[in-house]
Amino acid sequence: MRLENKIGPLRQKLKTTGFTHSKPLDGQRVSDANKVKSVVFCEYLIASKDTLDDVIFSNECNNQLNQNKSCNYQPKESHVTVMANPKHPLKIYMWAAIGNRGASTIRLFEGFMDSEIYTNVILRDTGAIHRGNVW
Repeated sequence: MRLENKIGPLRQKLKTTGFTHSKPLDGQRVSDANKVKSVVFCEYLIASKDTLDDVIFSNECNNQLNQNKSCNYQPKESHVTVMANPKHPLKIYMWAAIGNRGASTIRLFEGFMDSEIYTNVILRDTGAIHRGNVW
């Protein structure tokens, strides 16, 4: 017997027992520590009067390698579950920048971008951390 044939009776049983199903909503997770670091960095840029002339565009994107779907079952009267998830689940990240001195190399990495990856893998390896170097 195929799985599709079993889904119908399951949904009917859930409906008769007063349950419904829904996908969890994603809520971007921003920690207090990251908020403080962002404010400190922005204050540094303002104090040093950095105009960011050497950065025209910097971006990252990600590719999901598989379809990870989840479904929650709850009573009809209850609220939809909101799960604290990072903005992008575990995926392959790609990062690149274009500046006055040309384009950076494209960097690929797994996991989540944190300060160590950004500083060591992206800024140092691409030379972006040293303003005098060409990317």
